[in-house]
Amino acid sequence: MLHVVLDTSIYSGNPRRSSPPFRALVRLVKGNAVQLHVPEITKREFTGQQREKIETSLKDVVAALNKLRRIVDYDQLGIFTSETIEAVKQASAKAKTVAEGEFADWLNDLKATESAIVIGDAQGAFNDYFDGAPPFKNIKNRDDIPDAFIWQAVKRLAAKHKELHFVVGDNTLRAAAEDHKGITTYAGLDEFVQIDECQNALKKISANENREANRDQVLARLPHITAGLKKSLQSDMVNALVGKEVEDSSIPDDNNEGRVIGVGEADNVEFDFTQIEYYGDDDIGISFTASVECTLNYAVYKADYYGLDEDKMAQMSIDERNRHYYDVDEEYTLTVKGVLSLKIDGEMLEAELEDGELDDIILQADTEIELNEIEVE
Repeated sequence: MLHVVLDTSIYSGNPRRSSPPFRALVRLVKGNAVQLHVPEITKREFTGQQREKIETSLKDVVAALNKLRRIVDYDQLGIFTSETIEAVKQASAKAKTVAEGEFADWLNDLKATESAIVIGDAQGAFNDYFDGAPPFKNIKNRDDIPDAFIWQAVKRLAAKHKELHFVVGDNTLRAAAEDHKGITTYAGLDEFVQIDECQNALKKISANENREANRDQVLARLPHITAGLKKSLQSDMVNALVGKEVEDSSIPDDNNEGRVIGVGEADNVEFDFTQIEYYGDDDIGISFTASVECTLNYAVYKADYYGLDEDKMAQMSIDERNRHYYDVDEEYTLTVKGVLSLKIDGEMLEAELEDGELDDIILQADTEIELNEIEVE
């Protein structure tokens, strides 16, 4: 059995833990191939972040409704009532309970072991704090204190299990772990899932003679059904992009950031069929790159707005946000890179199948997109 710890950044990168790598992790854990360990600080950091995101999202809902009210009396739309609006406002009080309860239920379902803080953790963490030792970036850097406690838990788990797999997005924390005996590090969960031990376990969990043969043939058929895959990509692109934050110097927001609120057609789609990943139970992923026309929403300081050139101003649709800022919608072309995952009905692969039958089964698969990179062209 492999023993694995995920850093807070890995959970934060996919808060609902619904991505293909997380689905693979669940299969590995439930198949008794992996034991998941969760340091107490990681659990508290992640649920705290979830609480803040819930509260922020609810505030955004209220702000959007207030914006709608400036356009039309939304009671006439027959969708919202005064009770509905009040319920949204009151929901923030439940954010902490919901965030903690949902994650606790997920951990319980996987029988994850929680590593509580012990007295020795504080001594070790503050020794590193005053010495500026990893994972601290420099002496007495308070921002790194949570990572220091996670690091103490990771070292204890490595000593106990002799070999520990640590999935960690933070470069400084990963650098500290790379030099520690008995710890193997990974920058992302997908990297861990693709190691031989995990891949072999996933294939064993999903073992079936015809399914194995058809799975290999599915991979061979993918380049022949590119047009169908592009349609699947387009239908999933809206859900993948809406709400994403994009940063670029061309966005005149105070932080050069905009939020995607509208998604157009995906163009220049390229699939990399040399990078096909297996997540178990006939769940595969294909790397892709595409260009997508999107509407970004952001705030621009009114004085800054009047300092922009005329061509830029002509591209912007503005409304009042508050006394000092305009609310702006603007079209941008984004280059997106990610993975299109296909969750194929495994039972349909248990018979002997011709190429055409396989193509139909593949194109009937449930699909979703996981984005790895978003840039303004």
